[in-house]
Amino acid sequence: MSKDNLINPNMSAGEIAEKFSENQIQEVLSQMPSTQTYNTIEGIIIESFREKLIEARKIHDIEEIPMEDVQLMDPIEEFFYDFPNSMDRIKHSATIPAASYSSIGVKKEGAKKHTNQDYIYITNTCVVVCDGIGSGEFSDEVAKEFAEKVSELSSEFYSFKDEREALVKVNTELYKINQYFINKKAVNPKKYAEAGSTLAAVFNISNSKKLVFTLGDSEVIKLNLFGDVESVTSSYLDTLFGFALEALGIQNPVRFSGLSFHNFVNQMRLEFPSIPYSVSIQDFFDILCSGYPKLNRLLRVLQSYLQNEAKFKKGKQLVVKGAMERVDVSDCNLKILDQKESEFLLTVTDGLADQMTYDQIGQVFLYGSIKSILKEYLDANPNLINIKGIDSIIDSDSIIDIDEKLNLSKILKKLISKVNPRTLFGKFDLVKEGDLRQVMLDGGSNELLKESVANMLDERSGLKGYKIPKKDNISIAAI
Repeated sequence: MSKDNLINPNMSAGEIAEKFSENQIQEVLSQMPSTQTYNTIEGIIIESFREKLIEARKIHDIEEIPMEDVQLMDPIEEFFYDFPNSMDRIKHSATIPAASYSSIGVKKEGAKKHTNQDYIYITNTCVVVCDGIGSGEFSDEVAKEFAEKVSELSSEFYSFKDEREALVKVNTELYKINQYFINKKAVNPKKYAEAGSTLAAVFNISNSKKLVFTLGDSEVIKLNLFGDVESVTSSYLDTLFGFALEALGIQNPVRFSGLSFHNFVNQMRLEFPSIPYSVSIQDFFDILCSGYPKLNRLLRVLQSYLQNEAKFKKGKQLVVKGAMERVDVSDCNLKILDQKESEFLLTVTDGLADQMTYDQIGQVFLYGSIKSILKEYLDANPNLINIKGIDSIIDSDSIIDIDEKLNLSKILKKLISKVNPRTLFGKFDLVKEGDLRQVMLDGGSNELLKESVANMLDERSGLKGYKIPKKDNISIAAI
């Protein structure tokens, strides 16, 4: 052992075990005399040192870390330990830069564990996320097959002159796929029952342009390095309420999404001034059904969910569009985007979107990206970081452990230096130019999954930006 690596007798057993390997400790022990007399100060010191070394070796034998530092396993780590195959619902056939993570829901309050019905399919031209829905036993199978069939449409979705043309083409192709599932159900109705799937898809169509479309409550979220976050699509249109309002021809039905129970009913009445405002809600729907006979069944279902606030809340969550049902994409849920280098597109299932606000999703993604960048940089250039706030990022396990005043987007902008890897950290390059974006995608997506799982474990309830924890599947695919 070199002079610089000598074990200091004043160290505790835990400190020795932490700093030195078991072989190094054994080497020092082997060089010490086998017996010592206790009638001298030197002998007492040597024997005390021997006991520390023996204790340090025991620590290595048991845990390989000082016992005083041993803590209970982190619940998130424990979850992935219990479910080592939690990501096996992801199908990779990818050359497109993307990151994807998926997990099954968490057992809570005696609830039965369920399988992961989410499915992610990535090819060299598209990213598709599907979430199996309905009571059918084979919703997960439908989600997998639906994702694969949609991904095969890349050759059909190569170029469009505008969103109107794209909408017609997308709905034509989805109709063909849906007929396939309808035929399968006709052959074996018991097996597939009400099985279906939501959809969130992003296709490369030319250069940096992306075709984005969704069905159901899976979403596509756009965020950038400057902290701006928005949902590109509106899952509200594919809920019972949004679908019914759209069918009635109400302009901009998305404006109803934030309304309370009473305001929703009142606004519906205002949309039909020919129906006297004084009539009861029952009479209002009777008159409405007589004016829209083809929508009679839909309107009666809508009416049943407007009986009280509890039913109203369920109606806002009820997905009515998915495979094996009506699958036409709303014009609000199809976009052609010019994706900038500083922007990321996240296709997510409701397991993520229902647990965090969009701002929270953006902050968590940025935080995960920063952590990954720092890890890559520190591995390549140890002891070279000198940026305020870096220590708190590296040492914290979660974004909520960081001082709220710490501006993540400013730090990230400083690190990336206007998204130019060549000038990252001044003269020091982080990674190869083509790898920087992938580092950010992996870090951000993984952090989102971990925070969602933590929320399901009730570790984030009551914290700013997080919603009520729910037991669900989570899938994220970012490009």
